[in-house]
Amino acid sequence: MTTKILIPDTTVITHEEWLEERKKGIGGSDVAAVLGISPWKTSLQLYEEKTSDYRNEPSLEDSVPMKAGNVFEGIVIKIAERLTGAKIIPAKEMVCLEDKPYIRANPDAFLISPDGTMSLVEIKTLSNRIKDEKWGDDTIPPYYESQLRYYQGIYGDRFCDKAYFFALPLLDEERALASMFANAAYEFSDEDVDLAEKLFYDRIIVRTIQRDREYEQSMFEIVEDFWEEHVIKGIPPAMTGKAENNKAFLLSKKRNGESVNLSGEAAELIVKYDELAAHKAKIKKELDSIENSIDETLSEILLEMGDCTTGIAGNREVTVKPGITRTSINADALKKLKLQYPDIYEQFAKTSVGKNRIAIKEIKPSKRKKAV
Repeated sequence: MTTKILIPDTTVITHEEWLEERKKGIGGSDVAAVLGISPWKTSLQLYEEKTSDYRNEPSLEDSVPMKAGNVFEGIVIKIAERLTGAKIIPAKEMVCLEDKPYIRANPDAFLISPDGTMSLVEIKTLSNRIKDEKWGDDTIPPYYESQLRYYQGIYGDRFCDKAYFFALPLLDEERALASMFANAAYEFSDEDVDLAEKLFYDRIIVRTIQRDREYEQSMFEIVEDFWEEHVIKGIPPAMTGKAENNKAFLLSKKRNGESVNLSGEAAELIVKYDELAAHKAKIKKELDSIENSIDETLSEILLEMGDCTTGIAGNREVTVKPGITRTSINADALKKLKLQYPDIYEQFAKTSVGKNRIAIKEIKPSKRKKAV
């Protein structure tokens, strides 16, 4: 397979041009959705993005994690260079397979080892809360692993078989702060970068993978089927991935205000929904009763502890831990900020629209609408 350069430098094109290019193929951040292993996007949603003007709002590019990643990418590269002793160069190009131009890669960086060998690099920022769950025991989340293996398959033998992940876990407050800097187009000074290196050096997670050519070939076959049998032919794929993501995507579509007569199968699904909803309500009632019993039990323990912070019972220890202090701005304070400092408010405020929701109820004969 031969690799072809589509765009030598993606930094010189506009954001809209970048989005238009993304619609023309399957990139590394798309492949997990095609495989049905993405926690954020389903194959059905990806299909809609590639075949229409649909764009998920707020888009991934506008999200706090994505903005935090953009702000911290250069810092992670500097720390990674110190950790590996290698030179890491940010990647700017977009490439594709020459015979299948819809199979595309736009990696984060290239690592040049002291011996001159080159490796592909992906850089991630992630929530510190999921660090151990998703990245523990030298593991790599499969949706990220598929992205780097996809790139390895596209670049082929141009790079060595070893590729790198560098991940930086961030506290929620750090990600939010980075997002604000991104909104304000803040330029980090050398002193800022030096300080960030000192703060985050010990946090960096380093993972490596070796090429798996069978995995790459399997991915390419699935992507080829998705693109040529669904995107090109305009046939939606079967719903895969997380059900909640499929529901959220389908709910987000614009509605025309009209009614439609549903099939008998849909009527059966509504009955199934009623049964599941009733079962859920029963379980919730049981859970509420259990929660109340737990609260009663803990209250008895706390009563016996009195004013003490810790209580000992055999080999068990009970401790009252202080609540976490968080800084936030309530609605009244936001109103004052808007009135007194409108420029600052407009710079950081973001307007969002509530999500659509679905409701199922019985129709009274007198209120039935004529369906199309």
